[in-house]
Amino acid sequence: MLRDLLEAWRGRDLLSRMLGEFDEMLGDAEWMYRTAWSVVFCEVAPKQLEAEIYGRDKKVNRVQRRVRRQIIEHLTLRPEANLAACLVLMSVTKDAERIGDYCKGIYEVGEGARLPFEGDSYAGPLRRAVSDIGALFEQVRVAFREGQEQLAHDLVFHCREIAKRCDRIIRGLFRSELPTAKAVGYTLLFRYLKRIDVHILNIATAVIAPVHEIDYITEYLRDEDERGSTAI
Repeated sequence: MLRDLLEAWRGRDLLSRMLGEFDEMLGDAEWMYRTAWSVVFCEVAPKQLEAEIYGRDKKVNRVQRRVRRQIIEHLTLRPEANLAACLVLMSVTKDAERIGDYCKGIYEVGEGARLPFEGDSYAGPLRRAVSDIGALFEQVRVAFREGQEQLAHDLVFHCREIAKRCDRIIRGLFRSELPTAKAVGYTLLFRYLKRIDVHILNIATAVIAPVHEIDYITEYLRDEDERGSTAI
């Protein structure tokens, strides 16, 4: 699906520029993600990064609004424009914006809790999930930018597995005997991790699914399987 849209974007300065702006949004979101976790893990004092975290979040929001405005203007001035390409960009920029919001939430947990999230049975799974999701950013940028369908399929598989893992851990936290502050902190962090993971998954679906199926990958893949597809 996306490969056809990338062909439509080639040679069209505005759409090509908007695609670059979306990639920039994901780059800023990844910076926020890694920086927020450095606060959670007490590697750096929150105040040293507060202005930059909130500044990047505002930048991501500005770019999202600018891309949305440019899409509307583009479709108004050029009714013959590739509508599907514009709708895909409209969808995925919202996902990038939401990732930035959840990264800001992770920073705020670290800033507010001032707790070492270590020394218990949840510390290892937390760091594993942080690492696994951190590796997805560059992969989804490549998959989207280059229309790599197999990479997108792999991302969907990994994202679904990570989301299930986060859900299991959150259910376990309801039965844990951790101190209240730590239990609340872990619950929020795993919830934010799952939401970031799902928004990355949504971007990956834009590479392999028709526009109307973006964000609904489970239903799309089931329909594909029923038609004899080899999709996961």
